Formats: sequence, structure tokens, C-alpha cells
Amino acid sequence: MPQSKDASYDRRARFAAYLHAMHDMPQAEIGHVLGGLSQSHVSRLLTHAERAGYLVVERRLSDDALDEDDRRALRDLLAPAGLIERLTTFCEAVGQATPNVVVHQSGPGTTEGAMALRRRRFGRAAAGGLATLLRDQALVGVAWGRTLGAVVDGIAHSKAPRPVRGDIEIVPVCAELLTVPQRDLSSSRIAERLFDVLVSDRRPVPQLTGFPAYVPRHYDGPAREAIWRLIRDAPNYDRILHGPDSLAGRMDALLTAVGHTELLVLGGLDDLLRAAGMRAEELHRLVIGDIGGILVPRPDATQGDREVIAELNAMWTGISLDQVTTIARRARLGSPAAGVVVFALRSDRAPTLVEVVRQGLASHLVIDHEAAAGLNACLKELL
Repeated sequence: MPQSKDASYDRRARFAAYLHAMHDMPQAEIGHVLGGLSQSHVSRLLTHAERAGYLVVERRLSDDALDEDDRRALRDLLAPAGLIERLTTFCEAVGQATPNVVVHQSGPGTTEGAMALRRRRFGRAAAGGLATLLRDQALVGVAWGRTLGAVVDGIAHSKAPRPVRGDIEIVPVCAELLTVPQRDLSSSRIAERLFDVLVSDRRPVPQLTGFPAYVPRHYDGPAREAIWRLIRDAPNYDRILHGPDSLAGRMDALLTAVGHTELLVLGGLDDLLRAAGMRAEELHRLVIGDIGGILVPRPDATQGDREVIAELNAMWTGISLDQVTTIARRARLGSPAAGVVVFALRSDRAPTLVEVVRQGLASHLVIDHEAAAGLNACLKELL
């Protein structure tokens, strides 16, 4: 930058802070860019930037600071009292493996601005654990949503090393909803962002775009089959989700959030209702939430209700319930696969979490303290 030696000291400090934080430049390189400043001078500039609040230094725990016993003890300390014991008892009663639980603080508030801050805090807190979990995974599926996007942003924000396999594949598992305009929340976009953050090369990430998230059930058989043929001809659909050797059938890990009855499928309720041909009240009576777009029945659903929900899930063009079940099961068989990693904020997700655990669809629960307290309360009522 020309003339930077003659610029004000404070301005040079701001420039040095920018280059250090946003471009990860070492001090010697910063000095060169700023016109030949010495390393000691750059060090003083960065100290000034820190004191002035221009540069926020992130404190990070080294990877070898805690052993597994330490991590387990800390998980128990952060979780609400009795949650781990109740969850273990519940899983034994329903014949499922107990998921690993990690609880993070996200802060207070439910306004739009407060929730944005909560997601950011949660994403940054959860980032290190997820990056470590993905270290040995070869094939990772990514769902959609603000919470999952915040965790990916948290990994990008962290300066922690992110060693992953050089051959890792990260792919989307959900199509785009027509009525949700925020494309940054889509499965394809979040998968692409996660790959860019974790992997240094620029291999293209396959996209699931150009076809609807649902095939309406009120179409007649030939019409539905014609639509499904078009979808299967879409780029990447067979390779990721449908073909005989589809990636979804071989995934080591699936990253997903959960919805609740008032905010199903990423807020794309209109898409779902239009395809289902039913009113919102009728759907809410049947469904307690969703996991990665797959509708989850209420615990008191009748056999007839469950058959209707199966019909609704058959409209869904994304990852299937059987595929999610297989991913979770593989992790229970002692393989290095991480399985299904479920992220959730807020207590209103707790009933969905209970049913996801009941069905054996969660290998890891990464949740904020409010969701953990809600889950604890739900389990207390059930046991």
C-alpha cells in the first residue's frame, strides 16, 4: 500500500489488523505490504489494534489439552443435571443406542436479532468439535438451515487447524424449496461452503438444483412417474440419492438440523402443503417436526396417521428415512463413521429431538443449553 509509512499510526494499525485477521498474513508479510515496515513495528501496530478493539484475538484450546475422560466430564458439567442419565435410560427402554451429547451456551432472546447472535455464538462454540469429528470422514452429507450454516461459518471464523482427508467428499442431500428465498440456507450452498472451508483444493461440489423438493401426491400415477423420471435425469441426483451405488447409501456422516411443528422443512411449509393437498392444521396434528426435510410423526400417531406421513415423505425428493437410518446404524457398528450429527437451538426443538432419538436417527446431539433443558424436561415426563 503506497505511502502507508506516512499514514497515521492508528490507521496503519487498522490496516495491519485487517491483513492479519482477514488474510491470515504473518507479521513480516504485513510489513512488506504496508511499505517495508519492520516486524517489530508491525507487532506494535497489532498490539495497538488489540487495545483499540480493532482486532479481536480468539482464544482456542489446543487439540491435546483434554483427553477423552476430560471431555466426557465437561460434557456432563455443561448438560442440565440428570439429562445424560435420563437420555441413557430412555434409549435403553426404546432399544436404541444413546447418542453422544454436546451442550453449548447460545445466550438469551428470541427476537430475530437475538436469534442471529445466538446462532453465531453457538456456531463458533460448536465449530471445533465438528471439525475434529470430520477429520477421518470420507463422505459427508449436508442438510440445510440457519443453524447448520452458522456452524459452518464458525469453522470458517476459527483459526484452528482443520485437518481432513484429502479425498473427502461433501455433498448436499436436500433439493431447494421454491418458497424459501434465502439460497445461502440451501443444502447445496452449505455443502459448498463447508468444502471450501475444510479443503484447500477447488474441486467442484455437486449441487442438487433444478428440480422441486416435492412431487405432489394428488397427481395421477403417470404424471408422478414422469416428474420422477425428470428428477432422476437431473445432474447429480442419481449419483447422490437414488442410483444403485448412491453416495447417500455410503455416507460416513450426515450433518442436519431439526424443525418443529410450527417451523417445518426450513420454513417451506407452503411448498409442503401445496404438494400434500392438506391444511396446516391437519399436518400439525400428524407431525411433530422434521429432520433434514423428513417428517417425524407425533408419538401418539395412529397406524393410519403413520401411513399418511409415509405418503407425505414419499413426495420428498431429498434423502430418505431409510438412508438416514442406515447412516446412524453404521456409526453404531464400531466403524469410524460419525453417523448422524443433529444440531438444535431452542426448547421448541426438544419434542422433535425425543422422537429422532426414539427412532435411532441421532448419533450425536449438538444442542444449546435451552434445547438441552427442553429435552431434559420431555424425558422427565416420559420416564
